[in-house]
Amino acid sequence: MSKIETWMLWLFSAICFLLAGIIRLKSEVDFTGIMFIILAVSYIFLSVANYKKDKKTNEKKSQ
Repeated sequence: MSKIETWMLWLFSAICFLLAGIIRLKSEVDFTGIMFIILAVSYIFLSVANYKKDKKTNEKKSQ
């Protein structure tokens, strides 16, 4: 079984939160939909941070 990178999990979660927020905002505009979108944006930032950390770690291992 292949190793799943942590940044991919953060990104998948961000996409799920983003979709949930958009669906919630389409049905009715309320605070929950906005919170889901804010969570999605924060998860995207966490995904990028983990990607950069993993990339640096892999570069150090290859040297």
